Amino acid sequence: MRQLLFLYMGVCALLLSPLVMSNEIYACLHNGLERTIKVSYANSDSQVPCKVVYEKSSGAQILWSSESEAGYCQIKAAEFVASQRGWGWNCTKMKVTVATQ
Repeated sequence: MRQLLFLYMGVCALLLSPLVMSNEIYACLHNGLERTIKVSYANSDSQVPCKVVYEKSSGAQILWSSESEAGYCQIKAAEFVASQRGWGWNCTKMKVTVATQ
């Protein structure tokens, strides 16, 4: 039920999101450890292609990616953040600033 709620919130966020996409970053902390969950986009004006990257002290790995399905990475990241919270991690969405020239 909780995952369904996060899925619904992710879909709503997509419908209300601006046209220009920026990377999403979640910082998760638990017992002095830190994990980072990132949704990154190849193009700042498109939701695809995208990838969800999970980073921890032992390295980074791509958990999911999409070349054509808009919203896929945001939903998968939201589900994974919900799982992390269920395992006792405290996850916070970080503000991302985009540098312009």
